[in-house]
Amino acid sequence: MFATKVVEEAWKWMPTKEPTIIVFYSSLYSPRVELDGKTADERILLDALDKAIDTIQPTYEHPIVAKPFFPYISDMSFVAISDDEEGIRAVKDNNPGWGTKHHVAYEDVRELNIPIINIGPYGMDAHSKLERMEMTYSMEILPNLTKEVIENVLNDSK
Repeated sequence: MFATKVVEEAWKWMPTKEPTIIVFYSSLYSPRVELDGKTADERILLDALDKAIDTIQPTYEHPIVAKPFFPYISDMSFVAISDDEEGIRAVKDNNPGWGTKHHVAYEDVRELNIPIINIGPYGMDAHSKLERMEMTYSMEILPNLTKEVIENVLNDSK
């Protein structure tokens, strides 16, 4: 709301009221997280996931597919960051509430830089009133897949 009020106030002071497009950020930015195997830790995690899928796939009739990018907002954005400094600077410079109404220590996130994957439930229409979960995958396959990934990471990190 603060950012919207700032834009509304700025508009009042504009000398002309011609049709205009105003672009601004109004909430926290959740940085993208990309796991591409560039570091040893990332490769360990990706290998652990591949092995886990190979182990669990025979018990599930549908293909288990690993995708290289999670295109949604996630809490994972606060343990690793793939955006460069220029991109983060643009977020800070274009957010009217930055530094007064909210702040994220993106530098600290970059320092953490924990390789992450999202192994989550599967379903349709997430976060809507029609949200549905595929029960077999989410309640049976997912816990075992997660366990396998964790065990593989621990074994490969020794």
